[in-house]
Amino acid sequence: AGPAGTSLIVGLPGSDNTRDYRQFLVGVYGQDEYRVRPNMLLTMGLRYEFTTKVHDRNDKDIFLLDRLNDTTVQSGETFGRNPAYRNFAPRIGLRWNPFSGRGTLVQAGIGIFFDQLLVYSASQRKATFPTYNLVINPNFSSSGTFPNAVAAAALPGTSRGRITTMDYQNTMTPTVYRYSTSIQQPLPGGWDATLAYVGARGNHLLRRYEANQFPFSVRLPDGSLCFPPDASVVRAQDLARNPACQPVSTLRAGPMNPNFGSNDLLATDGQSFFNTVQVGASKRLANGISLQSSYTFSKSVDDDSTGNTTSQFQYPIDRLSERGLSEFDIRHRFVQNFFWTPPLGKGHKLMSSGVGNLLLGN
Repeated sequence: AGPAGTSLIVGLPGSDNTRDYRQFLVGVYGQDEYRVRPNMLLTMGLRYEFTTKVHDRNDKDIFLLDRLNDTTVQSGETFGRNPAYRNFAPRIGLRWNPFSGRGTLVQAGIGIFFDQLLVYSASQRKATFPTYNLVINPNFSSSGTFPNAVAAAALPGTSRGRITTMDYQNTMTPTVYRYSTSIQQPLPGGWDATLAYVGARGNHLLRRYEANQFPFSVRLPDGSLCFPPDASVVRAQDLARNPACQPVSTLRAGPMNPNFGSNDLLATDGQSFFNTVQVGASKRLANGISLQSSYTFSKSVDDDSTGNTTSQFQYPIDRLSERGLSEFDIRHRFVQNFFWTPPLGKGHKLMSSGVGNLLLGN
């Protein structure tokens, strides 16, 4: 029963978000190893993974061919063409020992990996108009209607039913390119050292955002974005604060597509960039003890760290303005550990009973 400023989200009676999804996935993988030289091994692999589009048997899913100009939704699919037809994912790796015996070991590899669009991507799109009538009023006073949410949903300012869609024209399969190289080198004193670089580039990553919340923005001379105010309600002090951002008509100051109140869009246009350098050392000591130490220096940048879940953006329409350090970016990481293998082999008195061998054997 809050005053003005209360936010309301109501699923009206009769709303139905049940679905009966169908999808098929087939994966084929081949790999071969070729010894180029006695000290060089080449590994090659190719994976092809095909999925049918997620399909509701009752054709309740919806889509927009043109999310800015369509006046109504169409039923039957979540996105257009199937992006899985050409999902060929090659991988290649190299293992090279330039010197004979126990010496320097060089390894390198690169591969393409697809994260197929499975039912989970569409199942979060099912609470949508017209089968599920979810209405929103971001700023109202419920003092006259509380606790009747249905009555509150009829108050002025409540948006039309919310739609949840995928990017019909441009949906692609999320793709990651991974590449790495490392050098392992024995050191005096029984130590083994490793120096490695690992990188990854993500394209067509999932990004979920409100696509119909803003009016069309205007780029001002200083490079900032202006979101034009409604000329019918704008105040003089607002104009004085930002005279370069001129008001527009009520129609243009509202959502980009005035035929819908809200469009919760799932797109596949996100990108990510990950680079790391790793240094490690290990040594086997006496009495079954071994030590390991590692240090990692990394940097992770992306357009959206949460992907398919609700995200908070400054202005999601401009994807590059959201690019920054990932939420999980950790610049420095140091790990030190040890392992101990107890001297409890065959013949030890603790191994003489079946219980002791079961608990402590191997």
